[in-house]
Amino acid sequence: MDWVCTARVVHAAVLASGVPVTGATVHLVTAEYDKRPILAQVEGRWVAPTETEETLAARVQAAERELLLDFLAGHHGGRPP
Repeated sequence: MDWVCTARVVHAAVLASGVPVTGATVHLVTAEYDKRPILAQVEGRWVAPTETEETLAARVQAAERELLLDFLAGHHGGRPP
């Protein structure tokens, strides 16, 4: 399963479950989906009643980018250019 397919499955599952909040996670990637330790995580992205897979993906991916940059900055002495 490639990462684009995985992301679509995750966002669809969030919407189908009806949870009010989702988040972003940074973890090591292996062939097994979500089996590595979590390195960083942020929650608090409210799922709007009118949310679609595309809008949710865009908002969560923005949070993922920021989280990854913050994680790298904390472990490698600065944010990449």
